[in-house]
Amino acid sequence: MNDIAAELKERTTGGRYLELDGLRGLTSFTVVWHHLWFMYSLPRHWYEQPLIAGHEAVMVFFVLSGLVLSLPYWNRGTNGPYFPYLVRRFFRIYVPFAVALCLAAVAAAWLGGRTLPLSYWFYLTWHTPVTPKLLISQFLMSPTPELNTAFWSLRYEVQMSILFPLLVALLSRIPSSAGWIGATAVYLFSNWLLKRAVPDPHYLGDLLRYGSMFAYGALIGRSRATWRSLSERAKVPGRAAFLALSLSFYWGYAEEVFQRLHLPTAHELMTVAGACGIVISVLNFAVFRGLLRSSVAEYLGRISYSLYLVHGTILFALVSVLYTKLNLLWIGVLLLTLSLGTAHLFCVLIEEPSLRLGKRLAARSGVPPESVNGQKVRSAS
Repeated sequence: MNDIAAELKERTTGGRYLELDGLRGLTSFTVVWHHLWFMYSLPRHWYEQPLIAGHEAVMVFFVLSGLVLSLPYWNRGTNGPYFPYLVRRFFRIYVPFAVALCLAAVAAAWLGGRTLPLSYWFYLTWHTPVTPKLLISQFLMSPTPELNTAFWSLRYEVQMSILFPLLVALLSRIPSSAGWIGATAVYLFSNWLLKRAVPDPHYLGDLLRYGSMFAYGALIGRSRATWRSLSERAKVPGRAAFLALSLSFYWGYAEEVFQRLHLPTAHELMTVAGACGIVISVLNFAVFRGLLRSSVAEYLGRISYSLYLVHGTILFALVSVLYTKLNLLWIGVLLLTLSLGTAHLFCVLIEEPSLRLGKRLAARSGVPPESVNGQKVRSAS
């Protein structure tokens, strides 16, 4: 057991910005509880929002992806050759997704189609027959949730991975202020597009909408020295006010104000602003760096992608089988326990081997493997 623990610790260390991995790990838990709340149509009290801010967590994921993908460019002026970069991203995102999709399809074919007194959201998943046509659409990363409610965001992760070198090269050629204005303009245009009766608006509109969040992350990475300098000059009350404002926007405490003003778009944009503020705070506030660099947070960051991939399948399986046998509390306990255990196994057996394989294949082109934080890492193989 000591050897296994040492090996896990070795795999989990070596990145430059471990606090970002810790942030991803902690926010991934809010996605799990968010889906449980959604399934049971539980009331959302203000004091529960930090635990169940699942959709907001996905915005953090997009900002973080833009930040960490941009670091090699800001550090060296290039993301390296394009094809090896795509190989790494394919094995980082798509291969684990494909395996998780197979598991979800098997579970849906076996346990799907149950009629239970749950929310409409429950009936969006596992209530479509598992046919070859459905499987093909899901392997092509359809944003619809027939097999797993969490997979929708991965379509935009893959699309933006393909486009990201072009995006970061464009951002590097304009002032940072123009980048922030441009990204916000793209976001607003995407909302305008989604409201128009044009063919398949969600495919382009949502790509622009979530792509702007990648741009925000890249801009944070570009100006990280400026943010650090501002943080060092700010006094404790200023830092606290910045964090409080970021959290209030992120958790949606200003939502009612924007709804009364009939500005729903501004509400989500403020949520994204809160996500950016949290990322900036994590990078620059020592108390957060210490907390999110702890071994627990670091480990949760390590398994966060696997947790994201498998928890939906576990949730629907548990509810389908145990809804009439266990109350919500015990289903929640089982959901947490089984999700963590399965995520660990999936990470060790699928995600990390796929990541290492992608790095080895990319290295054959003469490109050194890198961690998700843009830093060289020790091989775990």
